[in-house]
Amino acid sequence: MGRTSLTKSAVIRLAGNAATSQAAIVEEVERRMIREALARSGGIQTRGVELLGISERGLRYKLNKYGLSIRIPILDNVAPDL
Repeated sequence: MGRTSLTKSAVIRLAGNAATSQAAIVEEVERRMIREALARSGGIQTRGVELLGISERGLRYKLNKYGLSIRIPILDNVAPDL
């Protein structure tokens, strides 16, 4: 399975700020990887966790920790299933 990754330049930019703590860098990298994985998976958690290499429970924990949410796209002109 492919894994998400930040570009080397993005990590260098994050690490380049001397005032940025190591924990803050790790948190930002995790946030970006989660957002990227969920975008690539179309918001499907099961596929997102496969890309990230973590459990669904781990993903839910990190979503709560970082205040992230999974947004389901609303499609125009589509009647809901009743």
